[in-house]
Order: sequence, then structure tokens, then C-alpha cells
Amino acid sequence: MKLTVNRSAFCEAFKTVLTAAKNGAAVKVPGAYMTADENRKIAELTGTDIITSVIKRIRNVDIKGGGEVILPPVALEILRRTKAGSVSLETDGNGVLHISFGFSRYDLPTKPVNEFPKSAVAFPTVYASVTGLPSLLKHAAFAAEKSGEDRQLQCVKIRLTPGISTAEAMNRKRMVSATGRNISDGEADMLLHISAVNILSQLLTDNKTVYAGIADKRAVFVCEDTVFSTVMMNCRGPGIEELLKRIIPEYCADIGAKELLKAVETATVCQLAGDDRCINICLTPMGIKLTCAAYGRTGSAFVPTLCDSPTPEPGFNYDPQIITDFLRVTAGNVSVKIDKRGFMLLEGTDGIYIVTPRNAVNIVKPKAKPEKTEKAEKKTAKKTKKVA
Repeated sequence: MKLTVNRSAFCEAFKTVLTAAKNGAAVKVPGAYMTADENRKIAELTGTDIITSVIKRIRNVDIKGGGEVILPPVALEILRRTKAGSVSLETDGNGVLHISFGFSRYDLPTKPVNEFPKSAVAFPTVYASVTGLPSLLKHAAFAAEKSGEDRQLQCVKIRLTPGISTAEAMNRKRMVSATGRNISDGEADMLLHISAVNILSQLLTDNKTVYAGIADKRAVFVCEDTVFSTVMMNCRGPGIEELLKRIIPEYCADIGAKELLKAVETATVCQLAGDDRCINICLTPMGIKLTCAAYGRTGSAFVPTLCDSPTPEPGFNYDPQIITDFLRVTAGNVSVKIDKRGFMLLEGTDGIYIVTPRNAVNIVKPKAKPEKTEKAEKKTAKKTKKVA
């Protein structure tokens, strides 16, 4: 097999498929599997972590004799360091990949192609055309559990419909349901692991149309010459509708998302590393009052806004990080709604966010620095004498 290809296009394709085996992948499979079709003039690269696969096609490639090879990761590093416009890749019968450009030539050993965990990607018979999918995923994926043994929380539930499409995620402290209006022309329900969602988000851009479908219990997304396929999870996943039925808001206020974000960040400045991260939120008739405390330090902020149903004076306590995570990806106004137990709803144009309350801040006096021992004092004295 020998082919000559544009270097930048090849590097981009190689880099794209390697996202399937990055940190957090189910199984790290080094390198990429490449096939070259002389008749179609297409080189196809595949990266995988067994559960998720990414395929990238390069068209109009000068190919002489088709074939297949496992590309070692070092090949990408070599090609990144040159400014050559095109490169040649050739294999021989001894399992060696020859890379040449200009006056340079590299000979790299490769693994047998049967060692790469190839799996035939089944393509759906029906697709939904989707625009704005990266934005929908961005507003939900941050809330999912990233690690641990509770896998049913490490997922994002995607529901595509011609009207309102949603993406839901949760952990033990929060739940989000992001919404996208008129972004899909078809229907599909998918439950994807958070690691797969993170990979998919890197491959897509908001201004490109994605075709999504399901085949053989795998979710498949096609965007131009890129194909993403992953095994769907079989657990129940998030269910925000059931939880919303049990939350009856009693206290409400409307505020700009960025105004509230700035106020939370201002109030929490007093809390340093090692402090109990906690913020108290109280809705007053004239605005939202936020207070924080640590040993010997306090912080507060006030956001003016009309509130017809203020909270009781003690307010409610929350983890500030849980609140700022949502506000950082949200624009426009949000409605702050709190029930009698302290469960908070943040509703914006991008969706609904549920924050669970917590106990009041635990202020602990910092441990005093240990005094110098007698031995340490003697060592210090000896060093002082030597310097003198």
C-alpha cells in the first residue's frame, strides 16, 4: 500500500480519531487503524476505546495499491513537526510503515492489523437531521457524574423531537434538563455515557448539521466525513419530570444569570482552600442576599430585584460550585424558585436546573502550625554557625 496525501488534512483526521482513546476512555487502544481504497481514492482512519469509535474519511487521495495498517501515535508527532504540503505513506510485507516528505524518511514498526479491535459500524436506516447539538450537550453534560461506581449517574439522556429536544444529566447534588427548540426534524432517544458525550462534543460545531440515528443498540452521529458511534447505556438514566412533580416553589425572584454569577463569586471570595464551601441565599422583598463565612472571614453580596414571595430570614444553604457551574453556561435571565425544603429551581431559556440544599456552613478553626522541635532548632543553629 502506498498513498500520497495532504499533510494537514491527514494530521487533522489522525488527531480526530485519537479522541476516542483519550483519558477517561473505557480501554486505551493506542494508534489508529487506516484503510486505503484505490478505486474510491479514500483513506479511512478509525480510533476506538472498544465502546466508542470515531471514523474520519479523507477523499481524493493518490493511492497505489490499497491496504490496511495500524498507525502508531508517534507518526502524528512526526508529521506535526514538518511544514511539508504533502506526505507519502507506504507499507511493506515486513510490518514497517515508511513515511517520507522532502528529503526526510522515517521507518516505523507497526502492529499486525488483526490486533486492532475493529468492529463493523452499523449505520441507521433512519436519521434525524440536527442543528445546534453541541450547545444542547454543553448545557447538560457538566451536571453528570464523571467517575465512581454509580454508572447510572455517569450519563446524558438525549431526546430528539421535531419540537423541543432535551438533554438531561444529574449527580447526587443536582439535575439539569437542557432544551433546544426546533433543532431536530426527527425523533430519537439515546442514553450515552459521559465519556462518549465529551468525545462527541469535541467533534461537532454548532454551525454544521449532524445526522443522528440508532442501529444495533449504538448511537450513530454523522457529520460530513466524520462518523461517531458508541454503545448506548441500558440503565434508566435521569428523570427530571418525576422530581419536578415533588418540588412546589414557594419563593421566587427573577435575575440576570451573569448578575447572579458575579454575586456568588463576590460572596465566596472569603472562602479559601480547606474551608467548607457553602453559600446562604435569602430572597428579600428588595433583592437576593448572598452570604458566606469562614473562620475569621465573611463575605456578602446583594443583587437588587423585586421579589413578591421572599424566603424566611434564615434563607437556605447551598454548594456555590453547583450554582456557578450552571450560571457559567447560561445567558439571559433566570427565575430563582425555592420550595419550603430549600430545593432550588433555576429556569432559563436553556433549560431547568435543580440544586439540592445542604446543612449550614461548618466553620473550623485552622490547626496551629507545629512549633519547632528541639532537634529542628539545633539543626537551624548549626546551619547559622556554618553560614557565619
